[in-house]
Amino acid sequence: MKQKYLLYVLLTSLLLYYAMPYLQPFYGGTFGLFSLVWILFALLVLSGNFLAFLSAPKGEKRLKVKKAKAPLKRRMYQ
Repeated sequence: MKQKYLLYVLLTSLLLYYAMPYLQPFYGGTFGLFSLVWILFALLVLSGNFLAFLSAPKGEKRLKVKKAKAPLKRRMYQ
C-alpha cells in the first residue's frame, strides 16, 4: 500500500519539476493566476500523498481463514 503513495509522490514531484520553468506565478493577469493555482494544487496533492505515505501501516497481514471441509457423503449399501 505504501508503494502506491510513494509512486504518487514521485509522479507529482516530476510534474512540478517539469512545469516550474513554464509557470510564472508573479506574472500579471490570468496566466499568473492559473500558474499560482496550479502550483498550489500540485503542492496540496504532494503533501496529501506524502502524509498518507507516512501514516500508512507498514504491512498488512491478511488472516487466512481455513474453510471447513464438508463431510463426505457416505453411501450405505445394504
